Amino acid sequence: MDSRKDGDRRWRHMTTNLAESINSILKKSRNLPIGALVKLTYLRCNALFNKGGREVEVMLACGQVYTQVLKKAIDDTQRKTNTHIVLEFNQCDTRFLV
Repeated sequence: MDSRKDGDRRWRHMTTNLAESINSILKKSRNLPIGALVKLTYLRCNALFNKGGREVEVMLACGQVYTQVLKKAIDDTQRKTNTHIVLEFNQCDTRFLV
């Protein structure tokens, strides 16, 4: 039985990906003194933010609002929701039956 109250449903995916991302960024710096490790972490993260910022600027300049990954997720979700029908809706209580 899982000792976590949420049954490991809420955070596992996110924290696994976060740990893997940090490990990949810091892979070559494991045996450095703490000061050098902090500086290297800052420089690598800064480089990633700059790269991402440039990619977003190019994307927006081309008129693209969403990334390809997000656009695919939105399209997939819209295809799935086309089969849903709202039977009841109470705007005051924000209740609906699908």
